[in-house]
Amino acid sequence: MTNDLREDIKKLLTSICTKTSDGFVINRYEEKILNTDDAGLCYYFAKIIKGANVKALGEIVIKSGDLELNYSFPKNIEGADIKTHERIILKANNPELSYKFARDVRGADIKAHEKIVLRAKDPGLSNEFAGGVKGANIKAHEKIVLEGDNLGISYLFAKDVEDADIKAHEKKILKSNKLELIYKFARDVRGADIKAHEKIVLEAKDPSLCYEFARVVKGANIKAHEKIVLEGDNLGISYLFARDVESADIKAHEKKILKSNKLELIYKFARDVRGADIKALENKILDAKIPIICFNFARDVEGADIKAHESIVNESEDWRLIEYFAKDVKENNPDLYGVDIIDQNLMELDSILRIVQRKKSN
Repeated sequence: MTNDLREDIKKLLTSICTKTSDGFVINRYEEKILNTDDAGLCYYFAKIIKGANVKALGEIVIKSGDLELNYSFPKNIEGADIKTHERIILKANNPELSYKFARDVRGADIKAHEKIVLRAKDPGLSNEFAGGVKGANIKAHEKIVLEGDNLGISYLFAKDVEDADIKAHEKKILKSNKLELIYKFARDVRGADIKAHEKIVLEAKDPSLCYEFARVVKGANIKAHEKIVLEGDNLGISYLFARDVESADIKAHEKKILKSNKLELIYKFARDVRGADIKALENKILDAKIPIICFNFARDVEGADIKAHESIVNESEDWRLIEYFAKDVKENNPDLYGVDIIDQNLMELDSILRIVQRKKSN
């Protein structure tokens, strides 16, 4: 039977099932499906029809020898002959399928499948088996992982597998000097030696990694990581450190940002960092007299001198920006302006029309 024909039959069966009873479908079509001798159709029929003849349908799947179907049938069909399907999977000596069968089929012979997986000496598969199959021989799988050269799998085993030998995996990771993995191990693995991982990260003097370590690793030496960030020339990381790391030295990062004269970062620092000196940051923005930055600052920064920013925006004679300022800033601060929304709109329209007239005259 072609795949297209099989799919057409499956679609028709599905459609019929929504309009009739399972009993009707069984009486009318089960024998015909069995007579096709098509394992895929028999599996599908057993899967969607309650009360189908699981034994007869399963026998056709078994006879086909199709590995995926002999895994899927006992996984999804209640009453399947698990042991007969399992014999086909075991005989195939396929480690991936044996792992899936052991993981997904209730009543599977875990030890028989595990033997095939262990014989493959695949660290990735051993990690999956140890973490996903109840009753797995953790130590046997761990031995394969530790003897392999895949550091990422060792990290995952330590992170995900209960009763893993944390110290053995940690020794392997630390010896590798792979900074990203060393950081992730400290971050994710319960029982990791934080100080040992931190020492290597600090010695690397990577501001980005120090920021991440200080931000998420419980027990990190904040001041040591912060020193590296402050000594580095990455202003964005300094901003992030001040924003995200509890007990950061806000004033030190702020001084660095102010000295840089990077207006976008100065604006973001004022907007996002609790404890920032709004007035000092604002003075830098006002001195630059860049209308769009003034608009953003007035709109987004609590405690901004809105009138001062408005003056710079109005001087720009950019009527769209003036309109946005009225809509997004002035309307949200009625107490400051002492006029209602209609009055503000009238004033704004007058201002825009004056600009248009002036440009026309020129």
